Amino acid sequence: RVAELGALRSNQNSEEQAFHWTRFAGLRSEADYLQGLYSQSDKKRAAEHRLCHQKIPIHRSLTKLNNAQNDAAKACYRDILTFCGELYHQFPDSMALDLLTKGREDKIKNGDLADEIIIQLLKHLTTNESLLSSTRAWRLLALCLTTFGSSDFLLPYVRTFVRAATESTEDDIYSKLLEEEEDDDAISSRRALIALAREVDLVLTTLPETVNDLPPPEKIKLAASNEIANKKKTSL
Repeated sequence: RVAELGALRSNQNSEEQAFHWTRFAGLRSEADYLQGLYSQSDKKRAAEHRLCHQKIPIHRSLTKLNNAQNDAAKACYRDILTFCGELYHQFPDSMALDLLTKGREDKIKNGDLADEIIIQLLKHLTTNESLLSSTRAWRLLALCLTTFGSSDFLLPYVRTFVRAATESTEDDIYSKLLEEEEDDDAISSRRALIALAREVDLVLTTLPETVNDLPPPEKIKLAASNEIANKKKTSL
């Protein structure tokens, strides 16, 4: 029995490595991503944060988009940063609707930008130490997946990311408490993020399969409005 469990865990680890989102074939290489930057300090900062959370806009799309889509991708990341609280905007809540609308419209055309948005959210959640920002990003990820889904190529990477975030147990949480001397608030925060990840895992079982399955614009507005209400409750 122990051997079986060990083999199962080994297979899970192999799958997690094979489908880690940073190994997605659609991502730009580091050299490609750094194009357009000239100072060594800018290049160093961009390279360090290419595949993890950053509080400033990206200068280039994360995936291999054409020049026209590249500008749209940069605008999408600004939407994410603004909605999650890293950038100021007079009406930050409107960014959720803007992002959902862009993703849905692109999905009807080809879906390249839609996948870029999902990748951007995975990046935003990676090494993000802010509870508020992470909470909003998980909710935004759920909305995006519900609204325009993911391509078949990207989906295994999204599933791996989400399920890895759901695997923490109470023992894991209390280990963090002992190792990092976290307080009760930090423990509660960890539990909350795990719960959100599990909600997203459920969303992955009901993704829109075709363009005909995409929700209509009025339903997107309602979903965004509901999320804005949830966001305000979280901020209280």
